[in-house]
Amino acid sequence: MCDNFSKLFLFADDAKIYSYIENAYDSMCLQHNINKLHQWTHNWELALNIDKCAVCRFGRNIAIKSDCYVNDIKLQEVHTVKDLGVTFDEQLKFSDHCYHKINKAYSLLGLIKRNFNSSVETVSSCYIKVW
Repeated sequence: MCDNFSKLFLFADDAKIYSYIENAYDSMCLQHNINKLHQWTHNWELALNIDKCAVCRFGRNIAIKSDCYVNDIKLQEVHTVKDLGVTFDEQLKFSDHCYHKINKAYSLLGLIKRNFNSSVETVSSCYIKVW
């Protein structure tokens, strides 16, 4: 019935299950596969950290917004997802990721400027070559 409907990606201790939702049946199949994943983890005595589980919907016009549950606990809906160090939003843009990386670079630059501001000229020229 719904067994081949959802895709599952595994990386280390991280799992992502996803599917394309067009109607209520698709939502039901996704929930069925989430239940099967939960049952599999239970059978193998693995614990899911439900606090870290979330639902993120990707797309422009999302018509169907059904809730997802694990062990009768409703999963929180998030608008951004961090995957392998990159932050994506629900439009599959990573502008938030770029914003955080730029801010981190500026703070590192400020740290360098504060610590080497009164140094000798050779350190300053070395600093300029790096920048």
